[in-house]
Amino acid sequence: MNNKGTIVGQIIEQGSGVLPRSVMYRDGKFTDVLPPVNRFGAPVDVNNSDEILFLIGLGFQQYEHYLLKQNGFEKLNLPPGAKETYSLNDHGEVLGRTAGDDWLFHSKGVNHVFPKPLGSEYMVTWGLNNKGEGCAAAVPPYSSSGGSLSYYAVKQLRKTK
Repeated sequence: MNNKGTIVGQIIEQGSGVLPRSVMYRDGKFTDVLPPVNRFGAPVDVNNSDEILFLIGLGFQQYEHYLLKQNGFEKLNLPPGAKETYSLNDHGEVLGRTAGDDWLFHSKGVNHVFPKPLGSEYMVTWGLNNKGEGCAAAVPPYSSSGGSLSYYAVKQLRKTK
């Protein structure tokens, strides 16, 4: 959701048997943002310029990532095996994770990979602000003595002045 209250996601008409629709919700109305791609394709974030980050699932943990701008779609050139991207800021920067569950920060066409939080087995990135700070839920290895708890990590991804 952006600061204007715009939300992106999918809706499915129950019992219709059709693919989910990718939509934008604003001012009390749903608007289709593209025709159904596949059931594994969805808009995942929107910034204050109404640019939309799309994640398209191709198969088992294989994805393509797109940015929908006013002039059309831009395929993001992410490293092979890049997993989910969930966060988009107002600079058009994207936060996701690699196949090895490391931080993946895409800025101005360049990919930056940072090691996952120390002691974590895997992590899921959740947020990226306009300062270039990302946050993630990190999960340590499972323990037979009672499981494990996730913890949150915040990382400065873009150099500040």
